[in-house]
Amino acid sequence: MFGSSRRGFATLAGVWLTLASGAARAQVDGDDLGDLSLDELMQVKVSTASNVEEKLGDAPATVIVLTRAELEHRGYRQLGDIFEDLPGMDVVRPHGDNWLLVYWRGFRGDVSAPYLLMIDGLPVNSLYFLDVDVPITAFPLSSIERIEVVQGPASSVYGPNAFMGVVNVITQSDADVDGLTHRIQLGVGTERARVVDATVFYKQGTLRFRLGARFETGVLDDAHAGLYEYTRPDYYRDRQLWGGFVDNPGLAGFHSRHVAQALDAHLYKDDTELAARWMSFASGYGVEYAGDRALNNAVWRRYELDAYLRHKAQLTPSIESRTVLRYRHGGIGNDSFFVDGYSDPLAGRVAAFSYWQSGNDSMSAFQDVAMAPVRGFSFIAGLRLEQKDLQKAYDVNGEGPSGTPGGYEPVDTIDASDYAYPEPPADVREPQNRITTEDVGAYLQLRKDVTDDHHLHLGGRIDRNSGYEVAPTVRAGYVGKLRNGVGVKALYGQAFQEPPPRVLYGGWDGSGSDPDLRPQRSQTLELDASLTLTNLWQGLAFYTVHSTDTIVVGATPTNVGEQLVLGLDYTFRALVPVRRFQRIELWGSYTRIFHAEEELQVDDGMGGTTRTQVRIGDLSRDKLHLGASLERDRHLSATLRARWFGRRAVTPTNPVGSVDGYATADATVSYRDLRDTAPLSRAALTGHSHLDLVWLWTEQVGEGKAVHTFAN
Repeated sequence: MFGSSRRGFATLAGVWLTLASGAARAQVDGDDLGDLSLDELMQVKVSTASNVEEKLGDAPATVIVLTRAELEHRGYRQLGDIFEDLPGMDVVRPHGDNWLLVYWRGFRGDVSAPYLLMIDGLPVNSLYFLDVDVPITAFPLSSIERIEVVQGPASSVYGPNAFMGVVNVITQSDADVDGLTHRIQLGVGTERARVVDATVFYKQGTLRFRLGARFETGVLDDAHAGLYEYTRPDYYRDRQLWGGFVDNPGLAGFHSRHVAQALDAHLYKDDTELAARWMSFASGYGVEYAGDRALNNAVWRRYELDAYLRHKAQLTPSIESRTVLRYRHGGIGNDSFFVDGYSDPLAGRVAAFSYWQSGNDSMSAFQDVAMAPVRGFSFIAGLRLEQKDLQKAYDVNGEGPSGTPGGYEPVDTIDASDYAYPEPPADVREPQNRITTEDVGAYLQLRKDVTDDHHLHLGGRIDRNSGYEVAPTVRAGYVGKLRNGVGVKALYGQAFQEPPPRVLYGGWDGSGSDPDLRPQRSQTLELDASLTLTNLWQGLAFYTVHSTDTIVVGATPTNVGEQLVLGLDYTFRALVPVRRFQRIELWGSYTRIFHAEEELQVDDGMGGTTRTQVRIGDLSRDKLHLGASLERDRHLSATLRARWFGRRAVTPTNPVGSVDGYATADATVSYRDLRDTAPLSRAALTGHSHLDLVWLWTEQVGEGKAVHTFAN
C-alpha cells in the first residue's frame, strides 16, 4: 500500500579520485575507441556475437560497445550500473537477496538473469541461482578494457542462459610498453559509501601479470521508505512485530548494509593465461520483503571462486584453437542469516532467527576451433563439457519449533540477550542433499561473404543436460550494407533458459521448488536498419520474442505458459563539432513495447485448469534515454544522463495496479591531471589522476512517489 501523496527529498553525493600511471593499453583500448569517428567505430573488431572476431557492423546481432573511457565519464561505480542506460531494459533494485533485476526486451524473470554475463568470454552466472549479483557488484571496474553487449538470443553459440542477450566484460590483458602500471579509484559518498577499486599491471616482454581488487561498502538510502506502507522504517523497530530482537543493534532498524570484495589475478605468457578470481557480496534484505515479514538489517552473503587455464594457438594462418580448463565454487556463506515472523493461529505473532548456507562446484572444459579455409567462407566450432556438484535444499539452522535453537517464539517472550540463537551450519556435504549433473554442448557457426558488403550467417548447437535431456537451438541471419551508409540485418534465433538449481531443489516456505521443471525456450525474429555517417549513427530494431514453458516461481514453481513480446528500439550516437571543445558526443535510445502478454495455465476453481491471458507486469511500455559527454580539453570533462520511464502496470496479483512514470538524471564532472595544477597531488601521485564530482536526481511524481538525489 502506498502512503499519502507527497514528495520526498534525499541527497546523496560522492567524490571519486582516480589515480593511474603509464599507458597500459591493448592494441585498441577503451580510450582509443572514444577518439574514433562513428563510421570508424563500426569497423572495430568485436568477438561476442559469434565467439570470433568480426567487424562491429558485420556482427549478426545488435552489439553495443562501452569503452573504459565511457564507463568513467558516465560515473558508473558498479558493473551493474550499465543496465540503467541500455535500450530495452527495465531495471529493478530490491537491494536484497535479489540485488538487481533486469527485465530484458520484455522478458520478466523471477530468480535467474535472462542473459549470460561473461568475463573474457567465460560465463559467470552463479551456479545455484544463475543470477549475476556477485560480479555486477564486486568485479573491479579498473580492470575493464571494454564491454560488449549483444542484444538477442545467443544460445546457438554459448548454450544455456544466453536467453535475451549476452554481456561480455573484456579486461586488460596487455600493455604497450614494459614496466609496472596501475589504476586506482577511491570514492567517498553519503549513505556511508566507501569504494576502493584498483588494478596493477606488469609487463616484461611476453610475460604479463594483472592483479585487480575491489572493496565497497554502504547502507541503503531510507529516504523513500516512508512513502510505502510496508517499508516504513518504524516496522523494523516495532516490538509488537519483533519482540526483543529490536534491542539487538545488529538486527533492528532500516539499515541493510552491503559489502563487496574481490581479488582477481591473471598471469600471461605469450598466448597462455592462468587466472584465479575470488568475489564476495554481502547485503541486507533491502526492500525485498515487507517490514512485517522480515528484518532487512541482516546478512545474505554470496561468493564465487573461479580458476582457469586458457591457451590459444594459431595452428596455421587460417586455423585458430582455444582451450580452457576451469574450476568454479560458489554459493551462500554460512554467516548469512534471516529474521522473519508471522502470525501463528495458536501462538499469535512469532519470530525466528536462522542461518543459511549453500555450496556448489563445477569442473568444465571448453574447446573452440575457428577456420577460414577459403576467402569469403569461415566457421567456428566448439565443444563444452561441464560437471556440476550442486546442493539441493539450503542448509538451514533455525526456523524450528519453539524451544529449539533459532525456533519460532512468541514475540512477547523474545529477549535479545537470552534468545537461543543457532550455530551457523557446518561446512559438511550431506550426500542425500547433493546432486551431480553433466552438461555436454557442441556448436557450429558458419559465415558466407556473398560480397564484401553482404554476409549470410547460419549456426546451430545441441546441448544435453542429464536433467532435461537435449536442447537444440539454431540461428540464421543476413547482414548487408547498402548505399550511403545504410545497413540492414534480418535475424532469427532460438534460445533456452535453464531452471536454476535453487528453483529445482532449494525451495522454502513461500517460494517452493520442483525438480521436474523444463527449460524455458524462446524464438526471436529481428529486423534492423541503420545509418552510419562520419558523425552520426542511427539504428532501428523491430523484434518479436515468443517464449514457451515460462517458469513462474511461487509456492510451487511451474512451467505454466508462454509469452509474446513485440517491441522496437531506436538508438543514436552523434558527434557535434563545436569550437573550443575537444569532443562533444550525444547519444540516446527510445524503446517501445507494443505487446507484452503471457498465457498462463491456472486453477479453474473446479479441480481442473484453464488458460488465461494476462499482461506481463512491471514493464514500462515506453523508455527514453538521453546523454551528452563534453570534453573541454584534456583536463575537464562532463557527462549528463537522463532517463524517462513511462507508466507501468504491475503484476496482476499486485493490488497497486500501476506505477506512475518517472524521470531520472545524473551528472559527472571530471578534472584530469591534478598534478599539473594542484601542488598537494605532486607528492603522492604519479602518471595522471582525475577527480570526479557526481550527483544524480530522480523524480517520481504522483501518489506515493518521491523526488530524490543520489550518487552511484
